[in-house]
Amino acid sequence: MRLTEAEILRISRNYDLTTVFRLNLKGKPFNEVSELSICSALRELSVDGLGLTTLDSIKDLTELELLTAVDNDLNALPSLAKCYKLQTLILSNNPRLTLDSIVQAVSGLEQLHTLYLGTPEPPSQDAIAALLSACNSLRCVNGQRIQVVRRDPISREVFEAYAIAEPPIAPPRIPVDELFPPKPWTTDNDWEVPDAIVQAENDLFDGLDVKLETELSEI
Repeated sequence: MRLTEAEILRISRNYDLTTVFRLNLKGKPFNEVSELSICSALRELSVDGLGLTTLDSIKDLTELELLTAVDNDLNALPSLAKCYKLQTLILSNNPRLTLDSIVQAVSGLEQLHTLYLGTPEPPSQDAIAALLSACNSLRCVNGQRIQVVRRDPISREVFEAYAIAEPPIAPPRIPVDELFPPKPWTTDNDWEVPDAIVQAENDLFDGLDVKLETELSEI
């Protein structure tokens, strides 16, 4: 089924294509979406689950910031260089999509920071290095934050990169107050002088009394 201008306006609840900023086609019965090329103001687009084999219709959307194309049958990608505002690209579950086609598609993008690959295997260090060489603004690939990037000091080409998973969720807090409940604060009225302190004071004053009586007797 072909996506038409009327369907775009109906789904987005707009009256003019120039005011269509967000469009969610997820699960809709459209397998031909060439009409998207006229949505020049589009910023966020979802074409999840449409069975698409190409995304040629979106390559000239210069305002696009987020594109999600999950669960399709993409076998290649057009160059997205004109989508220079693109920040997030999600291509999960596109088993025929190759790393080379993704690298070529994102080459030159300067604002893309989050990328989910459509390839079934996890990205290797070489794959991350290739992606960074094409798009050095990347910060997160397949949910893994890129931590270390090493470049040749002269050519500035990436020769080593590591993607480290996000830290695990912090363990639950140990209930210290429940295991070791604090003792209630003692007021001045409730506080009693320990016997050891009383005995020490008595011994001190008894000694002073004896010394004072001795001094007085010598006068």
